[in-house]
Amino acid sequence: VLDQGDPDLFLAASRHVQLEPSWGAPVDTATALRARGVLALANLGYPDLLLVAGELLSDDSPPVRQAAAEALTHCGDRSGAGLLLAVFRRADEDPVVATAVLSGILSLAPDWGLPRAGALLSGPDDSARELAAIALGQSGLDEAATLLIAYLNDTPLASRRAFAVRGLGLHRSDRALEALLEIVAGGTPADAAAAVAALSPRRFDPRVRDRVRAAAERNRSANLERALQDAFPDEGPP
Repeated sequence: VLDQGDPDLFLAASRHVQLEPSWGAPVDTATALRARGVLALANLGYPDLLLVAGELLSDDSPPVRQAAAEALTHCGDRSGAGLLLAVFRRADEDPVVATAVLSGILSLAPDWGLPRAGALLSGPDDSARELAAIALGQSGLDEAATLLIAYLNDTPLASRRAFAVRGLGLHRSDRALEALLEIVAGGTPADAAAAVAALSPRRFDPRVRDRVRAAAERNRSANLERALQDAFPDEGPP
């Protein structure tokens, strides 16, 4: 019934809680309905979306909190970043929700989101670093690519550079592609293999596939045959 285009119906769905008996505490079986409801309101441009989504950002269900963050991002109202910043400050324990929140801040208020993502990227916590790299990569912002590339250049540990490599793989810009190809061609074995893996989502682009293979052939310090086979299974190395 959520295809009717009726905002009152979607509003009711976003608020619906249905507790069903189970072993132990009752289970709420309406979490998907609330998530779909708030996303539908965002698609309709519902005027009070900030109020609805703001309330759902504290829902007990992570998928509902994620949907609320994505709804705020979809509506494109910079004011929604304030709600997301409040969640960001208290650090949602679910990594998917936390990524959606930071991605929303980067989309709605990049001038606020970029320094916060940069601080997480260079901070001491690996989970936060990975979250930041993913959000920066998905943002597509040129400044995000700058942060990721600078982090790569300044970080000696390969395990920590891998986060930024994966972030660049998500960026999908020519600048990110060129940075990753440089790593494939001249990076250490660990970095080069990570860069090949990061480019695997582009495996169906013949231009990218051929350039990755050519870059791998230029790397004299790393055998990337297995990495190429895993990332580009249809077109392995010659």
